[in-house]
Amino acid sequence: MTTAASEPNATTGASANRWLLALVAIAGTVTALRLAVVGFAEIDLLPDEALYWTWAQHPAVGYYSQPPLIAWIIGLATTVCGDGEACIRTPSAIIHAMTALVLYAFVRPLAKHPAEAFFVALTYLALPAVWFSATIMSTDVPLLFAWAVALLAFYRLLERRTTVWAVLTGIAIGVGLLTQYTMLYFAVCGAFLFLFAPRTRWLMWSREGAIVAGVAGLLFAPNLVWNAINAFPALLLTAGSSNWQGNLLHLGELGEFISGQFGVFGPLLFAALLAGLASMLPTTARRQRRPAFLYVYLASFCAPPLLIIAAQSFLSRTNVHWAAVSYVAGTVLVVLWLVRGRARWVVPASIALHTVAGLYIYALALGVDALPGRQAMLKQRSGWEELGQGVMTAASTNRYGAIIANEQRVMAALLYYARDMKTPLRRWPSEGPPRDHFQLTSAWQSTSDTPVLLVSRYEAPNHILNLFDQSKLVGKVRTGNDIGRPRDYYLYEAEGYPEPGSQ
Repeated sequence: MTTAASEPNATTGASANRWLLALVAIAGTVTALRLAVVGFAEIDLLPDEALYWTWAQHPAVGYYSQPPLIAWIIGLATTVCGDGEACIRTPSAIIHAMTALVLYAFVRPLAKHPAEAFFVALTYLALPAVWFSATIMSTDVPLLFAWAVALLAFYRLLERRTTVWAVLTGIAIGVGLLTQYTMLYFAVCGAFLFLFAPRTRWLMWSREGAIVAGVAGLLFAPNLVWNAINAFPALLLTAGSSNWQGNLLHLGELGEFISGQFGVFGPLLFAALLAGLASMLPTTARRQRRPAFLYVYLASFCAPPLLIIAAQSFLSRTNVHWAAVSYVAGTVLVVLWLVRGRARWVVPASIALHTVAGLYIYALALGVDALPGRQAMLKQRSGWEELGQGVMTAASTNRYGAIIANEQRVMAALLYYARDMKTPLRRWPSEGPPRDHFQLTSAWQSTSDTPVLLVSRYEAPNHILNLFDQSKLVGKVRTGNDIGRPRDYYLYEAEGYPEPGSQ
């Protein structure tokens, strides 16, 4: 089997340009649709989105749980168009479209026909996870873009061995590390490639390899220094969230993770990916012709994150999107397998299926109440603005020294939806090291006898209230009354906290 790069081009340049123009037109239309949904859907920010917005108000080179790029992107967007939910989310749809174009650029020189590159990019745009994530602002969105650029640049570097591609690879990896520490998987994937493709091992001791590492390290260095100064909070958070305690065999968690991937990547595509990867196993490959280098390359940057997160789900717990980087190379790999094989129909069928599902989700978001699932969506993604307004109303009736939140998600929501409130917002401190961003930066410290207002998701948080001389319930904010399962937040007035050293 030969690589795609060795095949003659099947069409003229004019024909290839038509495929590119078609992709740009479709990507522009889909992006405009997603921006319209973001603009017209009345859906509150998720707690993580509100957290990233608060970070953007205080530009830095590091934050408690994530690198800084997400905050920089939001800061740029809100500088341009304001602090509304739509403006915060607008970069997501645009970045996804850019990622699709990068995948087109990656595949186009390697394709037997320009339609292959077109369908790779279109398949990415229509992935179920992309339909959903294009309407929220998460760290996965710029991470996937950085991964796609690194995937392209690293392949070109291996084929052409030039300084330009080495620098671009380093920049992409460095930017990815400033987006999410998951970008470290790229190095793990590179190790897999060196193992299964000996022709690539020259990079490990080459000048170009040193350039890649040096550029990436230079870009990542400020965040690494910030982490060192602050005792590596992200590392501590990751260790805590891994929950590697007690029973370490969780077949149910593994099953949930694997089944969830059919929803993230699409049922037909994920089944094709599993079958294709299985066919490339060493024991299987011995019975077949040797896989083309392009397929080995793509599999090396797809399989390791899936295997690592699947193993973690078996030993501990995971979220279904934690292996999202696998589907950058995975999209290219599966589409090339399918369009060059006997199951070409799977690609357009998947695009159509995912598009129908995506449009359905958007119809729910835009408020088509007659559709099944509307209330479930509202239950998960509404109510934070009501909480903010309720707390502002309660704070206006009395003079409090501070409003205290006993959860990070509540603190983030209040900082956004009660941002016009004059009373300072503070996070209830933890015993020992800070456990979240606000305990690191905005922990409450008693400085006077002025009463405080505690906002709690749970009734009677006595582990806090018992520390004060007196406390009383002064209100309750009920959110999401239109969906049948309201969430209640309890407001407690408390005073008489002992001064430091008095106990």
